[in-house]
Amino acid sequence: MRYLLGLTLGAFLGCSNQYASPIPDRPILLGGAYVQPETLNLGRKVYIRNCMACHGMEGDGRGPASPGLQPPPRNLTEGVYRFAAVEPGFDLPRDEELMRILDHGLTGTSMLSYDLEKKERAAVIQYIKTFSRAWFDPDSKVQDAFRPSVDPFAENEEEGARVGERVYHGEGACLSCHPAYLSEDAIQAYRAEDGLPPASLRENFNQSAQMASMAPDYLWDGVKMSSDPVGVYRTLLRGLAGSGMPAYEALLDDRQLWGLAHYVTALVSEGVENPLASSSDTRSPFGNPDLTQLAELPTGDEPGPRDSGDAGLASATADAAAVKSPPSTMREYGCLGCHAVDSPRAGAGPSLYGIGQRMTSSEIMGAIVNPDSELAEGYEYARGMMSSALSGNGFYSKASESEIREIVNYLGGI
Repeated sequence: MRYLLGLTLGAFLGCSNQYASPIPDRPILLGGAYVQPETLNLGRKVYIRNCMACHGMEGDGRGPASPGLQPPPRNLTEGVYRFAAVEPGFDLPRDEELMRILDHGLTGTSMLSYDLEKKERAAVIQYIKTFSRAWFDPDSKVQDAFRPSVDPFAENEEEGARVGERVYHGEGACLSCHPAYLSEDAIQAYRAEDGLPPASLRENFNQSAQMASMAPDYLWDGVKMSSDPVGVYRTLLRGLAGSGMPAYEALLDDRQLWGLAHYVTALVSEGVENPLASSSDTRSPFGNPDLTQLAELPTGDEPGPRDSGDAGLASATADAAAVKSPPSTMREYGCLGCHAVDSPRAGAGPSLYGIGQRMTSSEIMGAIVNPDSELAEGYEYARGMMSSALSGNGFYSKASESEIREIVNYLGGI
């Protein structure tokens, strides 16, 4: 079996021109399922006719139309599909999620919904898998099927949106990358009532943070896959692979997720109904909250996330045994959504690859407990973002000392 797998893999990946590579005359295993040669032949024809101009002859996103496209076309050789509901811990999407992208397209991008027969869509999905080694790897894990839970706000969407407004500006820390839609006083009041420390807001907190890939402003932009509550819920639950958008399944409870989904849907609807809507108005589509009904803001010095002099945390050392894969805590709190650990490729945040060779364990610890103390070159705009995100998702209050020490030991060893 491994010999045949090697021959098949070589046939597709050993040649610089995919179209010069003959389709094997036997079924091949892609993502744990066998695909027939006639399906791949049809898929190649569909790809050449509809996809090649943007995604390129090699599937590397460098087609003749790609220089003028923003965002750029997906590099299919990487085997990472941002909008296919693949959460951390899984490698590959299910076919129905790839089909969903072809059926819907990606709002606000050049990825359209093409007029193809279902048989053609199914075939081209199988063909694009041949661009990436991940689909040939029998150890790659395919994402579980998506099954949404019961929407608790199906009969009262406005209540859901009010819950989501609070989560968006509080525990969800969505305003770390996306715009805030409330005044600073309203944001801090919400956080105080929820027992969260005051947010460290960037200067233009009512605009998207300045990043290479700008986070959507929902009064102007729709959610690329779907702006209805179920579609937004899917995006929140699974995250966006290869981006700064984490999988919130482990960060928020289901009621919060549904509320957040209804809030985003309401913002998108407000923007559609009122084209002049602007996040700089710092207003909620449901009216600003009555601040007199919320707890008073705390006074005095702003509390830090943790005491950096904590003896237990300071005991983390570089000679501790580093784990071979990222600790589950890094996945749970969305660290891997912003930072790469297996390559120098930068994402929403700088790559952590090789950080143990650049920083001591105590420096890594300091960067975790006080992330604004020293920012990586080129990321000066991100001041306050990481501290706000980690405070908002509960990392500083929920992560144990041993879990934080495990992160430091892991980073010190890569």
